[in-house]
Amino acid sequence: MTSISDASVTVSAQISEPGRVHIAVVPATAGTAHTVSASNVVEGAVGDAIGTANAAVHSADETAAVTIASVLAPATTYVAVVAANDNADPGNVQGAPTLLTFTTAPDTTPPVFEPGFPRVVAVDDSSASAEVLLNEASDVFFAVRGVVTCRGVCRCAR
Repeated sequence: MTSISDASVTVSAQISEPGRVHIAVVPATAGTAHTVSASNVVEGAVGDAIGTANAAVHSADETAAVTIASVLAPATTYVAVVAANDNADPGNVQGAPTLLTFTTAPDTTPPVFEPGFPRVVAVDDSSASAEVLLNEASDVFFAVRGVVTCRGVCRCAR
């Protein structure tokens, strides 16, 4: 692992000849990582995978960096199932995948509203709708404060 954040992981690998490095990330709690074949990873056929990705390796001295981004949950343990194949036709796939267990970092940053949000839309005499868009999954809380406009004499109950 070369990089682990609260929502992504990057795995770097070298193989002995030109080919591709593939990863599939599965939740550690799924228990399926130990039953996945290297061929399943290369084919992208890992049923419990949260994300899959691959990168080309053009020479034996090249390091491939493969990233699964923005789909992982903070402070959660996963298994990266890593496999490689060469460029032969038909391709040769490594015998068994490599399993790398990791835990994502905790989320330490607050959510941020995207530009133009929040906003109030669809206002009528008795209701209004609020739209919000944040940079991460979040709970949104809001309060509605009424304003009374009076002309002449106005009596308001508190």
